[in-house]
Amino acid sequence: MTERSDEELMLAYASGDARAFEALYTRHRGPLFRFLLRGVKRRELADELFQEVWGRVIQARARYRVEAKFSTWLLQIAHNLVIDQYRRERPEDNGETAENVFRVAENDERERPERVLSDFEQSRRLQEAFRPNCRPTSVAPSCCGSRTGSASRKSAKSWVSVAKPLNRDCAMPLKNCG
Repeated sequence: MTERSDEELMLAYASGDARAFEALYTRHRGPLFRFLLRGVKRRELADELFQEVWGRVIQARARYRVEAKFSTWLLQIAHNLVIDQYRRERPEDNGETAENVFRVAENDERERPERVLSDFEQSRRLQEAFRPNCRPTSVAPSCCGSRTGSASRKSAKSWVSVAKPLNRDCAMPLKNCG
């Protein structure tokens, strides 16, 4: 004798065969429970949802139509219950909660854009202050006097030896540093 399919068992259960339900329950209790446990992560909640799924199967037996595999239909019921559970557990969010988040953000002085920019500017100025106060004379603009002659003939590795102090106001070589 061949084993009946899940769909045939569900149709038989809808017609009043209680043993068909027992067969379905035996086949699907393990996979269904694991599916629920994976979805909710808590054993006691998975137990409750497990009972609810089978309760819904019992309630829907008269309306059952073979449109997909029975296991697909069963797991869809389970999935919907898991989603419903997450919706029940999700804290209710109202406009006041969002306003509190914005108030906290406004009060955090370190995160304000003008403060962040100020910190960046301060950091940039400190980096400039500790940067060597010289530049090769070969890049001096003509307004500060041309000193490109000897500097341009130097090798690339000795450019520091021909570097001259900078005028901090105009960032150009000083005229009197010859």
